Amino acid sequence: MGKLEDRVAEAGQLLGLPPRLNARVPFGVKDSFPVQLSVVKKGDSQAFQLIVRWDAPTKDALVVERLKTSSALTEAKVKGSDVKVENGLLVYTLGLAFSFGTPSAESLVQRVRALLDEVKAAVGAAAVACRACGQGTPEVALVNGVVDRICAGCLQKADTEARALQEAYDALPTRWGRAILVGGVLALVGAVLWDAVLFWTQRMFWLLAIAIGGAIGWGTTKAAGKGGRGVQFLAGAFTLVSVVGAMVALYAFVAMGSSFENGQWNAALFWGQLREAVVQAWGDLAFTAAGALIGAWVAAGAAGKPTFQVTVEK
Repeated sequence: MGKLEDRVAEAGQLLGLPPRLNARVPFGVKDSFPVQLSVVKKGDSQAFQLIVRWDAPTKDALVVERLKTSSALTEAKVKGSDVKVENGLLVYTLGLAFSFGTPSAESLVQRVRALLDEVKAAVGAAAVACRACGQGTPEVALVNGVVDRICAGCLQKADTEARALQEAYDALPTRWGRAILVGGVLALVGAVLWDAVLFWTQRMFWLLAIAIGGAIGWGTTKAAGKGGRGVQFLAGAFTLVSVVGAMVALYAFVAMGSSFENGQWNAALFWGQLREAVVQAWGDLAFTAAGALIGAWVAAGAAGKPTFQVTVEK
């Protein structure tokens, strides 16, 4: 485990959350509230995240108001901008500042306790019934990665519904004709955009390749009517053709202008000029190809097939 994961695990122990075999996310009940500590991504770095559940969305406004006027949160160095309250959940995300290093387990516990105290003061006590049906004998578990109170019957029902959704999605036809048409149009637009930016700035940007890949992946999937490996391959291929093809088209345009003899186009001269331009600009092409590969990876991710599986960790 990394350093932050170690601190989070230690904070879970200090809070008295039960140890769980092979569990990387400490969770359990604290002061009657299901809580969860975890390490998440925030931008390009890691962040500590706390989730507190009270299963009464009607009391969200009370929690928000309590957090606004809390001096205890100020003392614990909890910023209001790092706290989100919605649908009976509090989510606190603490990004790591390199200048301050990894927070200690004790400082994490201080923040958790301060937030829990404010939630408890606003809500009173969390309901102990199953969140889904309001009855039964619920267990505290991570359901799709989020701490929850749910009974065995509702868990089985959720799993059955998820399987039905997955089967219905898998049965959808793939509209290949529309996918190819839309992907081709977006690839052409991306190529024109790439050359336009290069012309006006004299620079190449991987971020633009990523944006082109995201647009092609999203548009191709929408046109296809579903995602999947075939659509992912198509979106990735269109992204590579768009970005790398834009550079080759630019070199071909330049070569075309110097491949005329006596007013007539010379094919041999054109191909020679094009090969020479490509060889001379191999560094730019390599940079472009690398950006295109990243863009293709983004496109493939955007065209992926969603999963409706219910994951449970007890």
